[in-house]
Amino acid sequence: MQLKVSLARQVLPWRLRGSADLEGWFEGRPWCESGGVRVVRVASPGHAARLSPIFRQTIRAIDEGVSDPRFLELDRSSGEGTIDREVARALAIPGDSWTIDWMRRLAAEIRIRPAIALCLPASTEHPVQPWLPEAQRLVDLIAKHVRQNGLVVLLLDARPGFEGPEADDWTVGAPAASLLDGLWGPQELLWTRYVHHRLAWEAGGDLELAESWDGGAGPPLRCGDDRALEERLNRHARETLKSLPPSVVDAVREHLDSVSGVQSRRSASDPLGRTELHLRLPGERTGRLVPWVARAGLLEGWSAGRAYLRGCLVCAPLARELIGRCLDMEAQVRAGSQPAPDAVPSIEIDARFQAFRDRQRHTAAPHYPAGHPAVPADPWAVATFGEFLRVLTVPEPLRGTLSALRDLRNSVSHGHYVSWESVIQLREIERRLGAWRIPGLPDSC
Repeated sequence: MQLKVSLARQVLPWRLRGSADLEGWFEGRPWCESGGVRVVRVASPGHAARLSPIFRQTIRAIDEGVSDPRFLELDRSSGEGTIDREVARALAIPGDSWTIDWMRRLAAEIRIRPAIALCLPASTEHPVQPWLPEAQRLVDLIAKHVRQNGLVVLLLDARPGFEGPEADDWTVGAPAASLLDGLWGPQELLWTRYVHHRLAWEAGGDLELAESWDGGAGPPLRCGDDRALEERLNRHARETLKSLPPSVVDAVREHLDSVSGVQSRRSASDPLGRTELHLRLPGERTGRLVPWVARAGLLEGWSAGRAYLRGCLVCAPLARELIGRCLDMEAQVRAGSQPAPDAVPSIEIDARFQAFRDRQRHTAAPHYPAGHPAVPADPWAVATFGEFLRVLTVPEPLRGTLSALRDLRNSVSHGHYVSWESVIQLREIERRLGAWRIPGLPDSC
């Protein structure tokens, strides 16, 4: 499940943190069995309204018309303020709640057709706790009377902070669409796509924060004006830092003391865990400080952990895309080029190749399993890309482009900042290499 988000006049689908778990739960079709209750944490009541049709569409697609569940959209601030009365009102069941006749009528309705109750928050002042135990009680009672169908209750919680029950988090995410998928489209569209990704990263994936920055950013940035983008990100970071409670800022400073070795002993729990300023990318075991806080700390002159803060600013999704494209081009250049006939491997390359043939663990040899059909048998296969470039017989303009490829790859892999210039350099390198018709590389545009 994905939510369409508009930033920098570019609409891209986002994958939210809790979307996979919730979709996996939907895949089990709980409405066809004993039902269930799920709490979904959303950024605001407005986002809850945007998610409602997505949930409906997903559930209908999974159900495939087998049970045709009905959807009940409930407002937690309306009626008597209890879920039993709101469900009864939506199903037109008269009488007092929890009576035998009332339960029979409710069970009869669910037996005919299961129901999905979407409980939307009218504001951040309506917590889910009062409805949660009653929702579970209602679901359990229906399950005792109905065997095949059930009631599913989705409680959408829009309150800030970590308070409350365990929930699927739909407040934080990231664009699901690759930035570089648009590399060869119009440059203006590539720029807005780039700004969208940068805002998402700087906000730490906080959907509401990214949208608020975009909404209050002022006139659109000129295409390629990365300096103006940096100035806006600086302003947003400073202003947002001022809104943090002192206790949260203290926790961040304590975290920085810990990662920079200022503290003599690291605490058992990271103080950052007590805040919402901890960013963990999919597949990562450890996280990092959200980028906007790192930016604000650097601007404020925080001394502890400056190298760490600088690293937090590197847009990791873009860096991974860039390094992937660079490595693909490097592999294609190696596959489609040969050293000069009179090129002689250096002593270092020969020694490296001998270590490879001896299958020493510090070489690439252990990555080739027994039976692999193309284990390198040439010393040039273990040469660095720079060593390989020096012995290629190619025109000087192409040699310069290959050197630019090496320099970009090195810059990104060494943890340097990735920016609009990085994207444009990649685009130009791909264009020039495509013009030389190196096998596997895109044609020039």
